Amino acid sequence: MGCRPLPQCVETEKQIQGVGESADARGVELKSFLNCRRRYHHGTPDPVKVMTKLEHIEARLLALLLAFDALDSSIPPHQLKDMKELCAAGEPGIALENFATQLDEYDVRVDAKMIDEMECLGNEMALDPNYWKWLRSRL
Repeated sequence: MGCRPLPQCVETEKQIQGVGESADARGVELKSFLNCRRRYHHGTPDPVKVMTKLEHIEARLLALLLAFDALDSSIPPHQLKDMKELCAAGEPGIALENFATQLDEYDVRVDAKMIDEMECLGNEMALDPNYWKWLRSRL
């Protein structure tokens, strides 16, 4: 069974890949996120080329964090910023684990689609499913 990202994450991912041009701050932030990656050292100088699996996971997680940030302000901005920086540093697994932990710490409820995306990303990175399983009990 394949995982599908949230619709707002798909749009954000298009912006990241350069398919959609957007002047809004989030689009600029996302483009700069991928442009700062060390892609030039790995023989992929064109940002429109196919993303690596890690870059794809990072982009989807960053889009998820930005979507959450736009909908809810329960998690302090500096903590969300730290999670985004972990993505940029090539540590999306730690960022996702931190996100799930912060949702628990601040007793934040998220919708089923967001949990599905977290689960898909976690499964792709072979993370412990206990990080997101408890979220379903809060629906």
